[in-house]
Formats: sequence, structure tokens, C-alpha cells
Amino acid sequence: MSDIYQNIVLNWKHEGMEIRKFNSPISIRNIENNIDDEIIKRLIEICEKKRHIFQDFFSIKAKLLKIKKIDRYDLYAPIRSQKKETYNYNESIKLIFNSIKRFDLELFRHAKKIIDSDHVDSIIKFGKKEGAFCSSIYPGMTPYILINFTGELRDVFTLSHELGHAIHGQICKKPLLVYEPTLPLAETASTFVESLLYDELINQHANDTRKKTMLIVDHINDLYATIMRQAFFTKFEVDAHDRISNGITTDKISNIYLQNLKTQFGNNVNVSNDFSVEWCAIPHFFHTPFYCYAYVFGSLLSLSLFQKFKENKKFSTVFIDVMREGGSKKPEVLLQKHGMDINTYGFWENGFNYIENQIELLKEMC
Repeated sequence: MSDIYQNIVLNWKHEGMEIRKFNSPISIRNIENNIDDEIIKRLIEICEKKRHIFQDFFSIKAKLLKIKKIDRYDLYAPIRSQKKETYNYNESIKLIFNSIKRFDLELFRHAKKIIDSDHVDSIIKFGKKEGAFCSSIYPGMTPYILINFTGELRDVFTLSHELGHAIHGQICKKPLLVYEPTLPLAETASTFVESLLYDELINQHANDTRKKTMLIVDHINDLYATIMRQAFFTKFEVDAHDRISNGITTDKISNIYLQNLKTQFGNNVNVSNDFSVEWCAIPHFFHTPFYCYAYVFGSLLSLSLFQKFKENKKFSTVFIDVMREGGSKKPEVLLQKHGMDINTYGFWENGFNYIENQIELLKEMC
């Protein structure tokens, strides 16, 4: 696998940098995403700076699991000791609708249109593709959602995520060539709707410590997976592309990845040496280099916007205006129009402030 990866990296360098004269390997992806190199560099830097937030979380989770320290193998171990709560499909739709309606009626109408049009394939059946997907085909056409709904809470959140994509697809009325949002913005509406659902559930279970604790732990697990894990994937790719281009031997790639994990987790998670080869199982490294930071960008942007909404309930008009533009403008231009500067550390810190608030809430309940 290391030889395959080495050749992918060298091809990326020869075509992108030597022939097409890009500034760096990651610049090739950045220009496709219509975003400046410095913004992504700043985004990854602040994630590295804030890694202690998730390190603290894993220490708290170890206490909840009644162990001294979490092993990397058990990073996502559930803290539940009782049977998982399940939701039927109609209950889930009602729950999601209520969370969206509290934010904005226009978004609620778009979500309702998806359900009323019977554009959600949720039934599990033989031969059906796994996972979940939303297809916004062209402006003016009601999007379609594919999901395998089993009734677990995770499926309720997945359904809300895909409905977020579908809402985004209906809000945007731009011409077809700029209809699709750039990759960093593509996950913003979907993760924002997930935050609305999470807020709804936390309020519902305000007096139930057990359920509230499980909700918070699962939520922070997901935030880790989509923000810090993906940021360090990107950091690994930057390092690997640089070192391979300068002649590193293939057996050293795994050492780079292992050090990446140890930096990410510090002394708060046990990382065994066999995790040094985990990078071989990350498809994005091979198929779409530097894709992973889009998850970081979309999730942190969504959390930062959610913080704005909590401070100002009229913020929905700003959110809709940003989503309405599709891929017609650079992300920084769209947000600058509303006084938000993604060129600054301060903007991204709003997202991390949200995560820290959730961890503090968890500490109070332990």
C-alpha cells in the first residue's frame, strides 16, 4: 500500500506542481474548492492548537467507562448500560420538524416538502445500497433522499443531516453551473440541522441525567470524528506529501502517521504501535487527496453559525442568505457580507467554544 500511495503522491506532485505550477499539493484541492490556501492553513493550525479540548473529553469519557485511560481501539465505546432507545419513522420526522421550525419557518416548509413529496426512501430491503445520500439534481427540482432507517438515534440524526442537504438544495436558485455549493460549504446546512435536532433533544431530556449524558457523549464523539480526526488526517497528508516528494522511504510513512496520532491524543489515549498502518485504510488519501478538511470546515462553520443563532434568534435570515448563493461565490466573500471573517482565528474559535461548553456541561453531570 505504501508503494501505491507513494506513486499517487508523486503523480500529484508532477502534474499539479511541476506541470500546472500550483504552489503546494493542497493548493490543487483548494482551488477546486474555491478557497484560499491561507484560510485552510489557519483552519488546521487552530485545530492543532485546540486538540486539548478533545483530549480532556476522552479523559472524562474514561471516568464514565470506569477505566484509567481509553485505548484507541475503544475511542467510540458507548457508555450505555441499558437497551438503546429507538424511534419510529414518523416520530423521528416530527422531532426533526419541531427542531427546524424553532429555527425558521421557511426551512421547515422546505423540509416538509421533501416528506410530502414522498422523496425519502427509508425502508431497508434486500440489495439496497448502504449508507445515506441526498441528491439535489437541479434548481427547482425537489431533492431525493436515500437512507436505511433502523430506528436508532443515529439514524434520526442521519435523516436530519440529509434533510439539511435537501433544504440547501431547495433554497439555492442559482443557475446550474453554480448551483452546487463548494465542498467546504456543502456540509454546512446538513450539520447545522443536526445541531438543531441535538438542541431539541437536550431540551426534551433536561431532567433526565442518564439520557442527557448519553446524548452529550455521542454528540462530542461525532464532533471529534468530523473535526479533530479529519484535521489531523489533513495534517498527515500535508506532511506525507512533503516528505515523499523529498525522497522519504515508504516504510517511514507509517512512522509519520503514528506520531500524528500521538500528537493528537497526547497522554489521554493509549495508542498502540499497530495503529501506525491505519492510514492505509483511509480511502480519501488514495482517491481524493486533501478531501478531509472539507468536513472540518463545514462542521466548524456550522457550529460557529449555531453560536451566532443562540446569541441572536433573528440570525436565520443570514443563514438562509449564505445557503441561497450555492457555489456562486467564495465562502469568505459570502460570510464577509454578514460581518464574519473566516480569515481570523477568532471566527473558528466560536466553534470550539461551543464544543468546550458541551464538555463543561458533561463535567457537571459526572
